[in-house]
Amino acid sequence: AAASALWYNAPVIGRALVIASIALCAPREALATACCGEASGLGDRLLDAEVAAMSFRASTRGRVGSFGSDGAFHALPAGVTDVELGLSASTAVRLTSRLEIGAESAGKLNVRGLQGESNVGGGVGDVRTHVRFAVLRATEDRYVPGVYLVVGALLPTGVPASRSTPGSLQANVTGQGNAEVLLGFSIEKTYESAVFVRTEASVGLFIPETIDTLAVARSPRLGIQTLVGPVLDPLVLGAGVAYEHEAAPPGTAAGTSGRSKLELVFAASIDLDVKTSLLANVRTPLPIDHFGTNEVTSISGSVGARFGFF
Repeated sequence: AAASALWYNAPVIGRALVIASIALCAPREALATACCGEASGLGDRLLDAEVAAMSFRASTRGRVGSFGSDGAFHALPAGVTDVELGLSASTAVRLTSRLEIGAESAGKLNVRGLQGESNVGGGVGDVRTHVRFAVLRATEDRYVPGVYLVVGALLPTGVPASRSTPGSLQANVTGQGNAEVLLGFSIEKTYESAVFVRTEASVGLFIPETIDTLAVARSPRLGIQTLVGPVLDPLVLGAGVAYEHEAAPPGTAAGTSGRSKLELVFAASIDLDVKTSLLANVRTPLPIDHFGTNEVTSISGSVGARFGFF
């Protein structure tokens, strides 16, 4: 009773400080599962207590080589430059306790060089949107992971290679050209507030791109990624692999190989407070024969900040 009387008679500011202290010291299991949204391609997801979130990132990508149709890796030839710099912003908003929506936009700057020639270009990239539905939330009192379904769409607002400026070395290319519908799911769980595991899979269905009145189609793209890492409050680390495969386009000769790649993924986040986190992400291919086919290989990385609203 005495404690209750002291609480209700305490100044408003004092009570606010107590609440803030409890929030800062509360277990952060949910925060760990939000650390690595960028790595997945399925968009950022909200914590159970969040009503919205915003993220801002600066990124860089440097080409290191490519895989041929036979799976052989070829390093980037001398005198070739292919570097991309980017800035992106994303937001997610909760509509109901289980349903949330999100969108991401980006701008890109390309630096290309070939045999003494160079060019710099860029512009607005593609816009990504997604809808996420929580089928089953992960809780501390059970070992069953959380399950989320995702439906996304890529809007081809960037400039594709088919519309690049002649003689520009494709420096003004900022998008893939095809609209894409994404169907995927995420399974994730933090165990004993010490280790998080996250597996995501998706299938991308492309809308044919019209090039000079000709409709050019692409086969569906399969992607799968697994991340695991320790939760060292306030630091969360993740490491894993990401695999992507796309069959040869429809109508090509039988036996034509499609494109595939396998990358190592490293991610980290550090919580500055309950609402603000710093993010970092690195992706690198395995420059080894038969770890990819018909695919340009690049090392990419990003740093950014995430702001949650409760």
